[in-house]
Amino acid sequence: MCRSLWIITLPVLCNSQADSLPAIVPESRCPSSGEYFDATAQRCLTCQDIDKNAFPASELLGKGRRDGRPETSIVGDQCLCAFGSVQCPGGETCLARHPDDPSREQSFVPSTLFECRQCPTENGNSMAPTRDRRRCVPCHVGGAGDNYSTLGYSGIVGDCVCPDGYALIEQDEDGSILPAKRCVRCSGGAFPGSSGANVSVYGCSPCPDMLRMRRNLKTGLCECNSTGDEGTSYINAGGMCIAASEFNVVNNRFPEASATIVSFHDFLHKDTQDEWKAGPFGHHLGIEASRGELLDLLRFSSAATEVATVTSSAMKWLYMRCAVGCLRRNATACQCVSNLCVLTLYDGGATVCRFLTRYLYEGRPAPPWRSRSQALEGLPWLYYRPQPPVQTLADDSLDWSFTFSDSSEPGSASSLRFWLAKYSLEGSWLGWEKLESQLELCTSETPGNHRGT
Repeated sequence: MCRSLWIITLPVLCNSQADSLPAIVPESRCPSSGEYFDATAQRCLTCQDIDKNAFPASELLGKGRRDGRPETSIVGDQCLCAFGSVQCPGGETCLARHPDDPSREQSFVPSTLFECRQCPTENGNSMAPTRDRRRCVPCHVGGAGDNYSTLGYSGIVGDCVCPDGYALIEQDEDGSILPAKRCVRCSGGAFPGSSGANVSVYGCSPCPDMLRMRRNLKTGLCECNSTGDEGTSYINAGGMCIAASEFNVVNNRFPEASATIVSFHDFLHKDTQDEWKAGPFGHHLGIEASRGELLDLLRFSSAATEVATVTSSAMKWLYMRCAVGCLRRNATACQCVSNLCVLTLYDGGATVCRFLTRYLYEGRPAPPWRSRSQALEGLPWLYYRPQPPVQTLADDSLDWSFTFSDSSEPGSASSLRFWLAKYSLEGSWLGWEKLESQLELCTSETPGNHRGT
């Protein structure tokens, strides 16, 4: 028996004249632009309700950008202080302009979600907020021949500005804040900003994969080389760049397009009594849904069959990069593909499972001096089919013997202890863990009484 205690607060919605008024439906989307939905108050509010100097992020897009972040990293329903000002989180201590003296700083602690305050001025020039927007520092402006000089403060981007090819720094090597922000010249391929413009971006940084990636001169972002060394072209696969030839090896036999489609073979409509007979309890992946928004997200393969399909973002992100990595004999990547097959409940028709069984297991011949099981060493073991039963019985890797635990261990004299091998979805090894109630939908009520032992 499962017992769970949930403590939640629910708003009360009612109609005083139920017969004459339409039903009240809770709404979490704000119809008016410039508003956001406050999950605590459960109503739409404006950014000015937080601070009079706060604006929706959507209004700030296109008006410059801070720290080299692409505008796509700013969510439109966020509330932000205007660029160039301090944005101090509630309860934190920050430094900003003194209300009575623009050249002095004052510490303050907001009592609201956050508070916006301007930076002070130094010698008539505005100071710039640090990247965490909790204090302000000046922009270093030197004379001729000063390689660390900025171009001064820019009200457009709300920060100090560097010449083309230079990036801002505000911290010393030991992590301390510098007395003033400075500019440093980036080496080739390490400038994270757009070429041909004076911008405000931070830190020189090469692309993670200098062989397969290059920086886009317009955006400063890393992208895969369309043509690399010796004419090799590369394709983005889950944040990694893989050779087009490797992509084609996988895609020609086990297409990425079909791998990203997950099929729900046992589909059950909640409001149709006759369909309860089938139920999502078969060999394949099942799902239960009512007639509503979820049905709009699912695609039915046939009007006559209860099979629904949906595009999986996880499959789209991981499948190709892990499949190619597995072909390179990367055990972590092979474990990743195996995990994706497990997510489909070992659906033999799923592309990701076919890749494993037909290309890796069945397609890897054993050398003359090795057995079949040794040929597969280093690959994750998902299942023993289609290995013949006789061969399974003769497999040394399955030759186990069990004994009772050491009686000196309290409470273990009459039980066997099992261990779980843990991997992340991406295939990384996470270590061993004692099997207790991890595989139970409802944990046992009696402490120490675990079904896994």
